[in-house]
Amino acid sequence: MRNRPMVWMALMAGLTGCDWLGSTAARVIPALEVVDPSFAAEPVDCSAPIPTPRPNNNGVISTLTCGDVVEGYTGVGTRQWGDSFYRSVYCTPEVHYYDNAREAVYALKVPPNFKATIQLDSNCADLDVVAVAWEETGHMPTDRHPIIECEMDTSRGGGTIAVTTVSREQRYLIGVDGKNNAESNFRLSVTCAQYR
Repeated sequence: MRNRPMVWMALMAGLTGCDWLGSTAARVIPALEVVDPSFAAEPVDCSAPIPTPRPNNNGVISTLTCGDVVEGYTGVGTRQWGDSFYRSVYCTPEVHYYDNAREAVYALKVPPNFKATIQLDSNCADLDVVAVAWEETGHMPTDRHPIIECEMDTSRGGGTIAVTTVSREQRYLIGVDGKNNAESNFRLSVTCAQYR
């Protein structure tokens, strides 16, 4: 196999976390897209903060729909969620020092009988993605509110979460937050498919 060193280098770079080689490795080895969908995308530009609208009074930057791809910067967000929130509403039992990082929060309405997959690409810093089921539109939830569902991916440098609905539409708040108080650029992609 003539390209064996190149293939080996691309595979090792993808497995060891060299984010800048992920999209190159996926071109050489298309099956890597299955391992991590982020490998199919170009890396997020880390050279300067991506211009991002400030959140509304309710803490939400904007509303996402199925098929959307948005890029943004967490530094424009709020500091309403942190370790105590994520642990008390059962998003994650881990402590990652989110308290002083700003989170970028978007609303997403998932139609009945659908599955929405939210992919976070964050090669600039170690950011995490979270989905909190929340119907109220006037304010963000705190650890004193009853939360019916929370999904979170605390993988290094991005991650994927999936939420599903049954017989009725469900509104989620999709947040991007930084471990160890990190704030940086990111990309969110939303894909949907009929679930039932």
